[in-house]
Parts: sequence; C-alpha cells; structure tokens
Amino acid sequence: MKNYDDAILWLRKSVAERPTVWFSRAHLVSAFALTGNGADAAAALKDFSNALPGYSLARIQDIYLKEIPNKDPAFQKTLQELYKGLQQAGMK
Repeated sequence: MKNYDDAILWLRKSVAERPTVWFSRAHLVSAFALTGNGADAAAALKDFSNALPGYSLARIQDIYLKEIPNKDPAFQKTLQELYKGLQQAGMK
C-alpha cells in the first residue's frame, strides 16, 4: 500500500514488543529507506544486524522463496518493495 509512515509506527511497536522477530526488523529498515530517511534506515539496519547476525538480503530472499512460497501477485509486489528498501538501506 506504500503507506510507509504508518508502517513505521506499527513496525516500531512490533520490534519493541518482539525484538527477535526478523521480518518486523527487516520491514522497518525497508520502510525507513523507502521514505528517504537514510539515517533512520542505517540505524535500523545496524540494530537489525546486531540483534540478528547472519541475515542478508540473499538469506531473506531465500526464506521467502523456499520456506514461505507465495505466488500471489500482491504478495510478490510487496516482497519486491521490501527488497528494494533493504537494498537502499545498504543491506548486502
């Protein structure tokens, strides 16, 4: 839906409530980047990497491809936005 400001609000709450859930952190990083907020995206990426070492863009893509396969076009579009934001934030 590309309503990243609202997403950031709720994703921050999600991360605070369950800090070890990787996908909340990944989506928060991406949302910050997609709003053009590079400083918060970089900080969120650093926090993500510190809290959950070993996650990379390739690993996240692999998880969605193999462990959570979903061919729905809307879901795939959402994933492409997630990946775009993670790349913009500097995730390798």
